[in-house]
Amino acid sequence: MYKIPYKIERVNHFNFINNNHMTLIRLIHDQLDANWDWNDLSGNQNITLPDVMTNQHLPWNMALLLTNPSFSLNDCEHVVSKLYQIRLDELLEQQKYSYMLSRNHSIPLDWFLNHPELSFSFYDLAIHPQATLDLIHGEYADKFDIHRVTMMGNSAIPIQTILEHVQENPRDVSPILSTHKGIQYEHTEEFPSIRWHWPTLSTHQNMTPEIVDQYSDKEWYRPKFWTNPSFYLEDIIKRIPDHHYTFYAATYSMNPNIRFEDIDTLQNIPWRWRALSANSGITIRDIRTNPDKPWDYAYVSKNTFNPWKYEYSMTTSMDRMKYTSWYIQAIKDELFAHAWDIGRMVNWCLDHQEREELIENWNLPA
Repeated sequence: MYKIPYKIERVNHFNFINNNHMTLIRLIHDQLDANWDWNDLSGNQNITLPDVMTNQHLPWNMALLLTNPSFSLNDCEHVVSKLYQIRLDELLEQQKYSYMLSRNHSIPLDWFLNHPELSFSFYDLAIHPQATLDLIHGEYADKFDIHRVTMMGNSAIPIQTILEHVQENPRDVSPILSTHKGIQYEHTEEFPSIRWHWPTLSTHQNMTPEIVDQYSDKEWYRPKFWTNPSFYLEDIIKRIPDHHYTFYAATYSMNPNIRFEDIDTLQNIPWRWRALSANSGITIRDIRTNPDKPWDYAYVSKNTFNPWKYEYSMTTSMDRMKYTSWYIQAIKDELFAHAWDIGRMVNWCLDHQEREELIENWNLPA
């Protein structure tokens, strides 16, 4: 029987703007009778330990709470003991729960490896960001599936190493390999023997509109462009024939570059609210301040509300300018709210005489 350490530093992989302090749990309370999917909510990174502990009456899924990347190991121990009156070490003796915990990559890999008496899923641990190639080829080689490691894109292993391995050990798993976030177009030229899956590559954030246009002879699958995070709304609109908007509406409504303002501005094209509900570019504030819209809360439950989850590749100056402009607009109100301070303005922008006049005329503290 193992002992959970008293304190483990939480690994935070999700450091992003919290939609002007609008939290998912507040949205849930606003729409408590909506068709929420409590399985997806339990694993949603926007649900935190305080959210669960202060709302113990809600129908959380214990197994999926263990997978929630906002939960540290101590958090998992706390929520299991308080909500379900069982120790985490006892719970993990059941394979169902130990396998679910294996999906939580906020827990250090060493902790899993130091407890061989428990049945963790090495299928899921193979893509843990701390699973290096040396570790996988070392004493744990009999546990890790090297094909799972290479195909699913372990971020700790250089993409060149992965591609060289795949070339030497070909397997018909190219659709999975083509999702690897490190893939660049140049790799398709460098490794022509790999069976690249062009429909999957069409959704890849590194396959920009410029690359698609330059290599138009490749077997791209055009409808997949609409969900590609390197394609902005203007890139999509100019590529869809007018009479095909309805056909592709559900696809482009999932593009993470879509903002709520786009929906209001472009009312002449159709939108699919189910897809928009799960779109990570839509913010909690958008949903909370527009309850009259036909949101599908089962799909909102899946939404990470993190448009940066794709870790965009800023490959061109145009990409950077687009992103910077979008980012500034997204945080402008909150930035001004935090930065504006009358005292700072008085001290920095006014000379001594102007400060004295302002203090006297407005009865401000000196």
